[in-house]
Amino acid sequence: MNWKKLSNKKGTITSLWFSSLPIYFILFGAILTLVGLWISMSSLRVAGDAASVAVSKKLDELLHDEIERKMDEAFDNGHFNSYEYVLGTEKKKRDLLQEVIKNKKGQLTAAAKKYLKKNNAAERGVLIFDGKDGRVKVQAKRSLDARVFEDALEKLDVIALGRGAKRSYLEWLGDGEPFEITFP
Repeated sequence: MNWKKLSNKKGTITSLWFSSLPIYFILFGAILTLVGLWISMSSLRVAGDAASVAVSKKLDELLHDEIERKMDEAFDNGHFNSYEYVLGTEKKKRDLLQEVIKNKKGQLTAAAKKYLKKNNAAERGVLIFDGKDGRVKVQAKRSLDARVFEDALEKLDVIALGRGAKRSYLEWLGDGEPFEITFP
């Protein structure tokens, strides 16, 4: 098509504008989807952070109670240095923490689910107990609520990782692989 011919006719700009409208709709739709994804990620990170703080507090409570119970039991059995008997070595510390996490995972996941639900996230995810950085992490999920391109994006999940406060006792797990609990 000859450009000179197009530019001499009346209404050419209008017809070019109307012919390019679908491109603008697609562009604005993509931008809208990205903004929605960004908002979902932000709110999910808040949900993950809230859940990880709740799990950290619950783990504090459960670990304190278990240490106290084991020290009382050791003292009652004649071990006068009950701290050394219960937490004397790195292996004893790691085993005690892993035992508390494994035996009380129902209470830990319930604390996470409560705060995920409060923050409009799905009540499923992963608890990650990381010994490297000493934090409880909660992986929060939610299905993507796309306003545009709904058919193409309907089965996508948005995943964000919330990080709780640093806990020195989580370093008892060591630098190995993080301890994970998946909850449906």
